[in-house]
Amino acid sequence: MKRSFPTLLLILSLCTCGLAQNLIGVEYGFGLTGWASWNGINTPNVSLRINGQANNTPFWGSRSRIQSRSGDRAVAISSPGMVGDTTRFRSPSRSFVGQPDVYLSFHQYYRRNKIGTDSTHVWVELYDNTTLLRTIPLNEQLVAGVETAPYDTVMLHVPELIGVSDARVVLASTGPSYFWLIDDVAFFDSAPLPLTPDTLGQYLGDQGYPYRVSPAGGAYVPNQLVIQFAPDASPGFQDSLREEFGARAVDSCACDFVKVWEIDGSMFISQGGQQEDATGTTDILSNIIKAKSKTMVDGVDLNTYNLTQPVPVTPVPSAPLTTADFNTLASNQGTEDWSALRIAILDTGIDYEHLKISPHVKVNRTNLPGSASDNLNCLEGDAIGWNYVDKNNNPYDDNGHGTHVAGIIADSLDEHAPNGCGYEFLSYKTHDYNGVSTLFAVACATFQASLDDIDIINDSWGFFGDSSIILGNAIDTAATRNILIISAAGNEGIDLRNTRQYPACYSAPNVITVAATQYIRDVDVIVGVERAGFSNFSPLFVDITAPGVDIFSARPRGGGTFKSGTSMATPMVTAEAAIVYACLRDELGAGFNFDTVRTIVLNAATPTLSLEPVARDGKQLVYTESCVCDPVATTDQRLQAPGFEVYPNPGQSLLFINSLLPRAAAQLRLLDGSGRLIYEASMPAWAPGVPQSITLPRLSAGIYFLQINGQDYQWTEKLLRF
Repeated sequence: MKRSFPTLLLILSLCTCGLAQNLIGVEYGFGLTGWASWNGINTPNVSLRINGQANNTPFWGSRSRIQSRSGDRAVAISSPGMVGDTTRFRSPSRSFVGQPDVYLSFHQYYRRNKIGTDSTHVWVELYDNTTLLRTIPLNEQLVAGVETAPYDTVMLHVPELIGVSDARVVLASTGPSYFWLIDDVAFFDSAPLPLTPDTLGQYLGDQGYPYRVSPAGGAYVPNQLVIQFAPDASPGFQDSLREEFGARAVDSCACDFVKVWEIDGSMFISQGGQQEDATGTTDILSNIIKAKSKTMVDGVDLNTYNLTQPVPVTPVPSAPLTTADFNTLASNQGTEDWSALRIAILDTGIDYEHLKISPHVKVNRTNLPGSASDNLNCLEGDAIGWNYVDKNNNPYDDNGHGTHVAGIIADSLDEHAPNGCGYEFLSYKTHDYNGVSTLFAVACATFQASLDDIDIINDSWGFFGDSSIILGNAIDTAATRNILIISAAGNEGIDLRNTRQYPACYSAPNVITVAATQYIRDVDVIVGVERAGFSNFSPLFVDITAPGVDIFSARPRGGGTFKSGTSMATPMVTAEAAIVYACLRDELGAGFNFDTVRTIVLNAATPTLSLEPVARDGKQLVYTESCVCDPVATTDQRLQAPGFEVYPNPGQSLLFINSLLPRAAAQLRLLDGSGRLIYEASMPAWAPGVPQSITLPRLSAGIYFLQINGQDYQWTEKLLRF
């Protein structure tokens, strides 16, 4: 991966250190008194900018202020305008005697003049009193007319200052420049890590993941954008946009609905194989704003990290599974039950051979490697799920978190589910052996759930920062496919009204957010219930609570273990939702939706006064145990009631639809793979054996969903257009 800027290289190297850092002395945020001790305040070319902007300089335009942590105030440094003339801004004297190491950090917002790459320079000088120890050039690779991000963080290792009793730092600029804003100058005794609202940033640094932090506090993969195009965005348009951004295509998923691009920090235009610098910005967030303005872009986000639980383990290699491997799985025994309710677990994978879990892992033989019917969902050989970390069909758990979650669902179903109900687990391994994932992986899996006819998704993970447009689109698409999502509230012990975590705080109607409780005991007697101290809470965002302390469940390679977290409370609610889904499906066929299930789950919960600050109405989970599933129902109820046959004729853009039962008039809808409505029509009453025809609009290749909505039923069929 090409990385052009020294500042970025420093950030990436420092982010892997994982050392505990301490601030040495005062941090200069340049507030009312913070800058008065610096030398150079009487120089016309150094000024305190109250609003954090250099809007007195040419071509400032509508730019935002420098996005520094301390607030609006910042120092602006400019040059007199003549090549060779230099402005210097000197810090007060500071002693570093007795310090084991010294790091210098500050925020900058800088734009180089377009006059020429050799006319403007900025740098840092280190002094022992008046003796120059070192000169450190900055932003050397910025071409004319290109600027840093407004929140760019410079982190410099300055060992020359160790033991110096009269140390001074000088910020210097020469030649005409547009602007150079400086704020939050600080010294540390070890490599500082960027700040996040939770432990994710420190954990990423400890485990060696390169990351940066967005203005909203989310940790993200440096230089990566996740982008979702509209269905009518041609490959040529996509390629032209990628070249406009100077981006490299890294990966795509969900039948090419979602892509991840890497932008190395510089802007270039490819001309005959040659790369030529062009004006632009190194700020990846500016590229996001620019991409959002494109009419054929449905969403674009930073590739934000997310986390299950921070427990690093030794990775286990994951080799792709063959047909022979699937034939030896315990889950392959017996016949497939196509009426089984399908639960997708987005996590670190599962141990699909564990005795507790394997009865719920069914091998889909139509998706065996090399099968003629395989790859209709654009994944090859995904008979039991998919591994988004290693990009293969083996979703084995090399961390333990996902197996524990799956075991809780299995235990809860074994204890509370009615006889005759079938449940199938599909594992989407979105998180690696450290429990770390990215927006790209979880968005891919959420979109894939819509392609794989999933009923419920368990999300025992989360992230801070900006909510993702693309993950929000995936959740909305899941709603069109009648998929309910159960999400963990998170384990930071915070009020989500003040700091939002996602997907827990999405307002989507198909999301249930779960907080964790613990029992209050008098010796060995349970006398009450309270919020688990680690659990996030909010009567606005949290819908229900469930036990989450010292929960015993499965672990990889056999046996079990205890874990605590909202991750453990969430699968208990997933199991309850699965029971309700199965009961309704057996009773009503397809005549219900996720909203019905959500309402029953929440209405069955027990309101508890002491938990009202934790969740809406203080609701505690209660399992539904009053229904009975038909043990002989082995066919897919969604196909038999009401029962339709679809005969596509792609050559003439016609669909012939035959109802197997007499049905009243209905509404027909055609959706693309991202949930966008493509076509809608009113259909007259149905008579068995008398097909009705519809003429489709011109469709590009891809996956589509056909929905028929009657007064008392809903039927959906997946269509593939080549």
